[in-house]
Amino acid sequence: MTATPLPHHPTQQVLDGWADLSDDHNPLHVDPDVGARSRFGSTIAHGHMTIAWMTAAATARLGVDAMIGRRLADVRFTAPVLPGHHYGVRCTPVDGHTLRLVVHDPDGQPCATATLEPTHPEGPPT
Repeated sequence: MTATPLPHHPTQQVLDGWADLSDDHNPLHVDPDVGARSRFGSTIAHGHMTIAWMTAAATARLGVDAMIGRRLADVRFTAPVLPGHHYGVRCTPVDGHTLRLVVHDPDGQPCATATLEPTHPEGPPT
């Protein structure tokens, strides 16, 4: 079963708030003029914000202890997450202990991907 919990609609205000929270004020994230001149044509979300979306989706699917005994692996950022657009996170089971996480745009195109996997071969603690 694949789930798309917790839709996200980042605005520039959300990006600015995340910059304050994380103390990452890179102009590519917080200055619309700099973003407009970039190859993305806009400011973009922080990578760690999209990772937070992935962990929130995993928690929504697996429960509050989802990250205990697991790690995010093979994290890839494949397209920018832009303010003013809508995004979702797909969680697809790979096996009994592993999830494939994909942050996707409204067209279903991936923007970031990762695998939530056990830190030990026998799986996470029960």
